Amino acid sequence: MQNAAEQVPDSKTGTMRREKQNPDLPASSSRADRVGEQRDKIFLLLGNPNVGKSVLFRLLSGKYALVSNYPGTTVELSRSGLRLEGQRYGLIDMPGANSLLPNSEDEQVTAGLILSSPEAVVVQVADAKNISRALMLTVQLAELDVPMVLALNMWDEAKDLHIKIDHQRLAELAGIRVVRTVATERRGLTALRHALLDARKAQLALKYPHAIEQAVKEIEVILPQELTGPRGQALMILGGASDPLDVLSSQNRQAVLEIRQRLQERFSEPLSYIISQARFAYVGRLLEPLVSRTQPQAESQRSGGAVWRGVGLAIMAFLVGYKLADLVLGFTAVPGRVGQMYYYLLLAGPGLGCVFLYQRFVRDPFFDRARSFSSLLGLLTMRVRTAIPLVIVTLWLLYVLVGKFAAGTCVDFLESVVFGEYINPALMYVAGLGLAEQSLAYQLLFDAEAGLITVGLTYSVAIVLPIVGFFFLAFGLLEDSGYFPRLATMLDKIFKRMGLSGKAALPMVLGLGCATMATLTTRVLETKKQRTIAILLLALAVPCSAQLGVIAGVLGKVSGGAFAVYVVVIASQLLLVGYLAAKILPGESGQLILEIPPFRVPQLRNVLVKTGYRLIWFLKEAVPLFLVGTLILFVLIKLKVLGALEAGASPVISGMLGLPGDTAKGFLLGFLRRDYAAVSIFKSYGGQAMGQDQVLVALVVITLFVPCIANLFVMIKEKGLRVAGLMVAFIIPFAVLVGTALRGILSLYRIVTGGVN
Repeated sequence: MQNAAEQVPDSKTGTMRREKQNPDLPASSSRADRVGEQRDKIFLLLGNPNVGKSVLFRLLSGKYALVSNYPGTTVELSRSGLRLEGQRYGLIDMPGANSLLPNSEDEQVTAGLILSSPEAVVVQVADAKNISRALMLTVQLAELDVPMVLALNMWDEAKDLHIKIDHQRLAELAGIRVVRTVATERRGLTALRHALLDARKAQLALKYPHAIEQAVKEIEVILPQELTGPRGQALMILGGASDPLDVLSSQNRQAVLEIRQRLQERFSEPLSYIISQARFAYVGRLLEPLVSRTQPQAESQRSGGAVWRGVGLAIMAFLVGYKLADLVLGFTAVPGRVGQMYYYLLLAGPGLGCVFLYQRFVRDPFFDRARSFSSLLGLLTMRVRTAIPLVIVTLWLLYVLVGKFAAGTCVDFLESVVFGEYINPALMYVAGLGLAEQSLAYQLLFDAEAGLITVGLTYSVAIVLPIVGFFFLAFGLLEDSGYFPRLATMLDKIFKRMGLSGKAALPMVLGLGCATMATLTTRVLETKKQRTIAILLLALAVPCSAQLGVIAGVLGKVSGGAFAVYVVVIASQLLLVGYLAAKILPGESGQLILEIPPFRVPQLRNVLVKTGYRLIWFLKEAVPLFLVGTLILFVLIKLKVLGALEAGASPVISGMLGLPGDTAKGFLLGFLRRDYAAVSIFKSYGGQAMGQDQVLVALVVITLFVPCIANLFVMIKEKGLRVAGLMVAFIIPFAVLVGTALRGILSLYRIVTGGVN
């Protein structure tokens, strides 16, 4: 195993060199039990996945970090400064980890950073509802002699579940500061900041079986004397970790491995399992007098809650059924008495659905566990028969919000009114005072085909920004609700057929935000085979947020049939390529081991902050690239190179795909930004240059086409130039062949009416 700091660049991971000891302090105080007096400290935020570390990181530092309810977000470490009582310290948000015995690359980075930062103070963030799991990490930190503070986060959720924790007694037994927090509501933040300057080593003495204790003593003798936490590092070595071995000479390394091998021969189970079981039993004994759980409510109250659940579900089912019937069948368009009969017959469907939902869900004992509307939604998303309809409704709502409202109302207003009537005319007037309309500089700014303002700025701000903004908003709501891990669980069986586990759904969902970031998070997958397949599928068939937003905007302007065909084609190619890759590529597939967070009602403030930061990121990254792409397009047009490229691509673009010849410029510049190509289709359809069939073919090919340049660089970084090149060499002809086949099917069967071929 390589050192964590060598695996990922410092600018990305936040890994830090060892800071020098403060010369004003005596040597004995540098690793004292009380480290509050130490000036140069690094605070490491550590915890299990989905416990709110990133929220606390943002609140403590004032710097934004991506917050999600699913593992994998913080594989790339976030770092910032932290000011306490006038002093400035370092703060690092580490990946979620269930153990310091690395089982995945994110846990490897976490363990490596703790071992390589002996001066650090660990701020362990725990889910108060799952305190036993959190204390498994606390025990390991105690064995490593790491100064720490324990933050019991999500205290409100534990209280709602009637879980009582004697946190003061826990602090006394562990010998550390224990603070109760509710990060999403900023509760306990002041107490936590005060506790950070009073970090202490945990006093948790755990005795293992005699044979293990004897092996630990033998290894401690071999380890360097100056090593911090030799007992903990010896236990890590026995559990299979290799990071502690990096500081040993080859001779000492061999001696330690022989001790581990002799010890393993005495047990039938892996040493890591035996050590974990001993810790689990110890934590159970520790918590037994500290944690209690009361009965939540009487039976009569539960039955009353069931009635209200039934009423709420009935109303929801009626409204959804009514609207779907109107959309699909259009009963309001049928006049007269016949129309009235038609109308009342359609209402019978939602009515019967209400009865079915009441009988199925109100009287189902499974749903008696629901104590609130959010917990009811959490239960509904964990059963296949209810999860699938909820996925359909969620996609439909996303389609309405992004494809209809954002791409329709908002884009029309910004493009036609704000830019068309005010911004562009004003800028043209100002530029015309000093530039002739025939000059090259004026054309560079205001050319109708490739002007930096009329095309680059207008496209990125007036067309893409509102679409992406509403997509980010919807994406943030789904993230903070805890919906995505449930989706991964539902998709596990499907992903297994592609050589993946349901955990791969997390990078796929992240790919809907940014494929570059999602490619990095494939590190959470356990095997090399899984990571390779996931990177290939992300580059092939997962559109990023900007591209997807524009695609939704285009599909919002065409028929529902086109939308259905697009989804079916992309999903089928995703499954097909994944299935074939699973059969061809060597290696093993992993199993789904995933923490399911509770279903929460998202905090609107957090979602809006997240959306705002993402929009700032988009403006910083996308607008310059849009301007660069427009500049390249302008140069290609003026040098008449674009015409030559279009002529060279004509057999493919016009011959095989049946698209207008000028579509080639969108495909070429889509390499800079994938959404640039989608915007060109958006404008072409709005200008009636394409029919529905052509738009559908173009959108499918653009989605399956080459990844953007940023994602390509990350693919090279993760898999090497050879593998990334092979992926691109496969993706380009595959996208063209799929588009050609789709064009032929549409021409033959006329699935989408009104198309031009």
